[in-house]
Amino acid sequence: MDDGTVRGDQVTGINSFEIDEKARLQITPELRNDEKLIWADRPHGLPISKSSIFLMLFAFIWIAVVLLIIMGVFTSIQFVESGVIPPGLFNEIAKPLVALAFYVPFFFLLIGAVLLLSSIRMLISPLFQIYAITDQRGIIASSLFPRRIISITRGGFARIERTGGNKIGTLEIAARQSRRDLRTAMFQVQLDSFQRVRNPKAVEALIHRQFVSKTEGARSA
Repeated sequence: MDDGTVRGDQVTGINSFEIDEKARLQITPELRNDEKLIWADRPHGLPISKSSIFLMLFAFIWIAVVLLIIMGVFTSIQFVESGVIPPGLFNEIAKPLVALAFYVPFFFLLIGAVLLLSSIRMLISPLFQIYAITDQRGIIASSLFPRRIISITRGGFARIERTGGNKIGTLEIAARQSRRDLRTAMFQVQLDSFQRVRNPKAVEALIHRQFVSKTEGARSA
């Protein structure tokens, strides 16, 4: 009896795609009692994120500039303490100001370190992601702290953009957040695509068959 679930062999051939066993084991605890797993996969290789590369380069430049400032202030402190400037009121006022100027850049150095760590987190985050399609929803799960589970309903699959090759590719989902900025990048990675999955064309056909076609059929009815 047909239960309405689309199998891999119903899309583009018996061997169109297969469920990654490691992904299956990781995603199974997230399934509901009445939910059936149709497809699951994980990134094959590390997707290169332009946002993470840009943020990493920005962080390196930021840190380099701050280190130059710290070196300049350190040189100024040595100059003041060397006694080149004759003792007097100006010298006494200059010492605490120069000392304060030495510690302030360390705050900006800390900001640079946070930016650098954030860029590394963005870069490696796909390695901690699992993707799945069930008979009820699409799932993007990330085990990178903090653990996050994204459920994609029928409306979320209204438009899909496929990039990459036929063997390995990426499916970007229309429900993705349209704005990526520095503040978002620093605190969390957006989960909005199936990155570098096997047989992306077959997975796209599965999504269309399981969600889009049913939605269009319901509207026409």
